[in-house]
Amino acid sequence: TRPWRWGGFQSSYRLNTGQTKTVKISNIPDNMDVDKISGHFGKYGSIVKADKTLGGDIVMEFENREAAEQAIIKGKKVAEEAPPVIMQWVFS
Repeated sequence: TRPWRWGGFQSSYRLNTGQTKTVKISNIPDNMDVDKISGHFGKYGSIVKADKTLGGDIVMEFENREAAEQAIIKGKKVAEEAPPVIMQWVFS
């Protein structure tokens, strides 16, 4: 795809076309494991898989894009005493 162009400046940003259903979750509290995180985000839709990375993040694939979006919008607070998690789209 061609990057957007404004007044002669060419940007490297691309539009998010809604293709991915996978998110990376970072800043996870120490007392939360994959099962607890999956339980929390399962409120927003079916989870296809969730894997912990070597760096301690969790990569989670939802059944559909809408569930992933709801998790990102509403699910960042996984524990009362902890700061919100950081969530990013994963593109393959």
